[in-house]
Parts: sequence; structure tokens; C-alpha cells
Amino acid sequence: MRYQREVILFVGLFGNRQQLLAAFSGRGYSCVNVYAPVLLSHMKEEDYSLCRENICYNGNLSILMQTLSKFRIRAVIPCIEVLLPLAERLAELLHVAGNSSMTSQYRCNKYWMNEVLRQKGIPCLQQSRPSNRIEPLLEWYRNSGFTQVVSKPLWGALSVGVSICHSENDLRQGFQLNKGNGYYGYMDEFIVQEFIMGAHFWVNTVSCAGKHFTANIVADVEESIQEYYHGFGRLLYRQETLFQEAEAYTHAVLDAIEMNYGAAHTEIRLTTEGWRLIEVNPRLSGGLFAGTVESFCGYSQTSVLVDAVLEPNLFTKRCALYKTYPDKEAIFIYMVNPETFTMQREADVSVFCDHMETFSGLYFAYNIGEIVPKTVNTVTVPGYVMLLGALGTNWQAELEYFRKLETVFYQQIQSI
Repeated sequence: MRYQREVILFVGLFGNRQQLLAAFSGRGYSCVNVYAPVLLSHMKEEDYSLCRENICYNGNLSILMQTLSKFRIRAVIPCIEVLLPLAERLAELLHVAGNSSMTSQYRCNKYWMNEVLRQKGIPCLQQSRPSNRIEPLLEWYRNSGFTQVVSKPLWGALSVGVSICHSENDLRQGFQLNKGNGYYGYMDEFIVQEFIMGAHFWVNTVSCAGKHFTANIVADVEESIQEYYHGFGRLLYRQETLFQEAEAYTHAVLDAIEMNYGAAHTEIRLTTEGWRLIEVNPRLSGGLFAGTVESFCGYSQTSVLVDAVLEPNLFTKRCALYKTYPDKEAIFIYMVNPETFTMQREADVSVFCDHMETFSGLYFAYNIGEIVPKTVNTVTVPGYVMLLGALGTNWQAELEYFRKLETVFYQQIQSI
């Protein structure tokens, strides 16, 4: 029997966050997960099976603290936006490093994360006040002068509940369709923001004692495939001007929302008027494979976060070392399914492994017997792939070849 009293506490562990769980386990720590009933429909056994214990939080903080008292908790790791306030309050009560629960709304509320930027003079989106009624949202839209806007819930993920609207009728229909159908449960309040155009970037960071390190930045390259707008993402080099400009804006955002500790996945756009925040997700990036990214530059957001949690005094010195690593080239590809079908066979990645030297990893979200929907938006993306290659790789040719093999992949898994 092996027993480790000192544990890492995850709050809302799911999706590819298990790579973080495995990283801490590999460093000798046991892991405990706290989840809420609203997450049950999204949790899979592989998301939490490595945890020593999974504890359901039903809203009673005193009972939860009593349950946790048998552990010696080294750190609290927020893994999902809806439970961020709980995670930050637990960190305070357990006397471990974390962000102030008094400002949690700055980091997980879509309205406040933009409003605090406005208050601190950082360029940001124009937006309505939150409302659970359509009339105030319509009034803001009429007075804004914008021809195109975005309606979104205050809380959310994967673009669930988000509508791009060109008219009052669009706004009304989106509100009626989405209210009450949240990814994390009931969605009540919505906001309306200006719709912005421009290059889209993901910035993945780790913060420790108010200092920020940018682990990687992905620049989206748009692709016209069916009705779906995403194509692939290119990991930027640290030496690129775009990297440095995106990093500077993102770090200013993180300072404004008082993101002093932990991982963040921030989405921004470079518009004709400059950088603008779409949203901050105070957790690890959900898409990138840590192993591929580490092959690309020598570290990943996952490895940097583990080091920051376990050895915070070395954070600044290690970040200086991280920046000296050489770069390869890597891209991230959103899979695109052209038609709805029922999955009949196990996914076989040999179609990619046998024909693409650059193929590094694949995540596919479906299993036998499940319906794989046609890809029309972020929610219906069936999976993603990462490719890793040498300097000078012809990525456009690689992408085109991948799309051909992807068609074969779908044909294989839907045939008996």
C-alpha cells in the first residue's frame, strides 16, 4: 500500500485536463477532484479515473471543507470556469496560493472581464449591461449603431449560447433559443457586444505571484470548408513581432483582471483599431497536446504550471530559461465533418500515422454508437489534430493532404 497525504486539489476536472493530473501524479502527488452535479453529463471516466477521490459539491461549503480536512492540500487548481469562484474560495480557506475570491467575477464573468478593462483604460469591446430580459438588450442594440453584434451568456464554454446577430429579430431569436440551455446548466443573463473582425489568437499563459509567462500563442488561419469557418492554427515563434504584441496586450489584460496565479487561455483579435479581448478562460488551454508543444519549443503550459505550483520561488528564473529554447514548427487543425452519421467502428489513426510524417496527435470526441454531427460551429467540431515538422515545412500542402485523409477516416468509422 502507498499513501500520500499531501495532495493536489482539482476543481472541475474534465476534458484533456487529465494530462495535468498525470503530470502531478508523475511528480509523486496524489490528486483529488471536486465536481458539481451540473458537470456530470460532460464527465467521462477517463477524465477523473486517476484521482484518489472524486467529491461532489452540492452547495454546502462547510461540509466540503470537512470532507477535505483529511488531506494536506498543496495547491488548488481551477479546471472549469463555472467552478472558479469555488476554487478561489477554497484556496483562501486552505491557505494556499491563489487569486482573490473577491474579484472572481473579473476572471469568469464575460461582462466584468471587459468592464474592468474599460475602467483601467485598456482597449476593449463595447457592450450592453447584463440582462435576463430581451428588451434592455434590444434597446442597447438600437442605440449602439452597430449593424452586427454578438449575444452571449455571462458564463459558458465552447461558444454554447453565442449568437451572431444582424437584426433585432436575430437577437430576439438567439435569446429565446439559448436562454436556459447552458453548457454548465441554466443560462439566465446575457450581454450583447460589438462584433469585431480581425486575426484571431489564443494566448496560453501561466501566472505566479503576479508575474506572467506566455507558454505559447496560436494564430488562427481561416479556411472556407462547408459552412464552418475555422481552418488551422499556427504556433507563433517567440521572436515574431506578432507574438510580442499579443503577449504585451494579454499581460495587461491579466493584470487588469487580477490574474495573479494559475493558467489562463485568453482569446484576442487584432482589429483595425488594435488588440481587443474576446474572453479569458482561467484554466489550461483545452486543445493543445502538451507533448507536441514541448517538442515544438521545449515546454508547454502544462509543464510550466506544474513547475510554478510546486516551486514558485524558481518561477522567474525558469521563465528566463524557457525563453531560450529553440523552436520547430507546429500547427493545430480543427477536424471538419461534412455530414452527420452514427459511428460504427473504433477510430483508427493509422490512416494518418502511415501517411503523414508530420502527424503528432489526434483527439476525437466520439465513440461507437454515438452520433457524430455535421460540423457547423465550435460546438460540433468532432476533434482536432496537431502536426509537428521541421523549419520550412509546406503547411498548406500538409493541410490539404490531411483533409483528404480525414475523409477516409470518416468513411472508415461509419461503415460496418
